[in-house]
Amino acid sequence: MHNWLCSFLTDRTQQINVNGKLSEEAKVLSGVPQGSVLGPLLFLIFVNDIGDSFASNFLLYADDLKLFSTNADDIENDLEKLEAWCDSWQMSVAPSKCEAISFCHRKRLTNTNPTFSINDEILPTVDKIRDLGVILGSGLSFSEHLATTLRKAHQRVNIFFNVLRRSTIDVFVKCFIIYIRPILEYGTIVFSPILKDHIRLLESVQKSFLFRCYSKFNKPYISYFDCLNDCNLESLEYRRLIADLVFLYKNGCHTIIRLSNDICVTDDWIRVWVCIVPIVSEK
Repeated sequence: MHNWLCSFLTDRTQQINVNGKLSEEAKVLSGVPQGSVLGPLLFLIFVNDIGDSFASNFLLYADDLKLFSTNADDIENDLEKLEAWCDSWQMSVAPSKCEAISFCHRKRLTNTNPTFSINDEILPTVDKIRDLGVILGSGLSFSEHLATTLRKAHQRVNIFFNVLRRSTIDVFVKCFIIYIRPILEYGTIVFSPILKDHIRLLESVQKSFLFRCYSKFNKPYISYFDCLNDCNLESLEYRRLIADLVFLYKNGCHTIIRLSNDICVTDDWIRVWVCIVPIVSEK
């Protein structure tokens, strides 16, 4: 296996094709073949020891690294260790793609937040950060993400009503399911709203969409839940609950007796759900 991997990575050459003409061969002395099956695995093996000496907690996903700690000095020292590791293995860090954020109560935010640097470049300190498409504020709030999601969804709804002028209501509903609902449901396992106003705002996108559809096609709009039944849809709140329960089940929480006993979900004919969480005494 060792010899096979060595032969896979050594004696590699590359050429550039421009208008059917090939350049001279150039030797490839580093890296892994892009698009290969073994490429990601070999890269993970290569960077696997990057955090062995870190004092801070860290999360590593491919080439994305996050350091977090309650001690700012630990993070600064770990950044120096990261620089040393990169120098040893001829890797480079892009400070322009790095950011620093302090999570605390908004009233405690001050102008004395710690600063961090990589390769003598000060990392910008921000009050919100985007991670895998989800925006998280310095107060551990998803309000900014919710506002961005609502704005994007409403814009797409308006586009569909301008483009699909002669389509049927079935086409509108299918387009909503395919192109708009995923925007509203992306990452809800993480940011699923608990405030009534936030729940109402998310639901308002689908509610206003159905109201506009019924108005456009001169159909009587009786109630939101009647429209859901008519279009074979569920409320977004109900779908988030199902997604949360499926996530818990897949992660083995169905084996916890207390969880299954404490959460009672009922679903009546109008697809309204009620989640009842009993109050458990700590005594």
